[in-house]
This record gives sequence, C-alpha cells and structure tokens, in this order.
Amino acid sequence: MSIAPAPTATTETFLGGFGTDPAALSVVASAFGELVKLAAPVVERYHSDLFRDAEWLQANLTADVVGGALTFWYVVRTNGTYLVQDTQWLAAVRNAWQYDEALQVYSVAVLNRRGSWIMLIAPEASA
Repeated sequence: MSIAPAPTATTETFLGGFGTDPAALSVVASAFGELVKLAAPVVERYHSDLFRDAEWLQANLTADVVGGALTFWYVVRTNGTYLVQDTQWLAAVRNAWQYDEALQVYSVAVLNRRGSWIMLIAPEASA
C-alpha cells in the first residue's frame, strides 16, 4: 500500500458556525471528518479506533470550549489511531510505535472564533 504524503504545513478548516453549541451545528461531525482524512491513507488495521475517536470528540467538544480551545495530538499509524492530551502519554505512544514508518503525529486545536468553529491541524516532526 502506498502512503499518501502527510500535510507539511498547518491547515485551518472552518467546521461550522455561527453559534456556541458544536453538537447542534454538526461541528463534531465535521471535526471527525477532518481526522478521517488524516487517518484513511495510513490506517490498515483497527479501523475501529475511528469509532473511538468519534466518541471522544462527542464527549469533549462541547459548548464549554467556547472562549478556549480543545487541544490534543492525533497519532495516526498503520495499526489505528490515538487521541492524546498528555505529553508523557504522547512520548510513550511514539516510543512504542517508532518502528512504524507510516507514523504521523498532528497537533490539533478546535476553537470557536466569534461563533465560527475552526480546526487547526499542524504536523509534528517525528521524534
């Protein structure tokens, strides 16, 4: 399987708006769609991780994010995905899967700017 090249620059995506409730505005679904775009070219096994990713977004991307940001790292590998918010856990995941040449790590932020929901995705260098 050929691996699609990973994005090399920060991308900013409009997820929906204009309001403060991401669930009512389909922001969660749009954010999940952006994660699927990152994972689809890489993940070969454990696609069920994407279901867990959707559940995590549903639970964590709430109106409480308004005025702040939901930030996390998204780890994509041939054997699934991880959503990580802790730097120690991120280091452990990177260490455990360092042999996976397809391993990609993205810094992600979802924020509300004056009622518009935005997702920032930045690729991180391999460590």
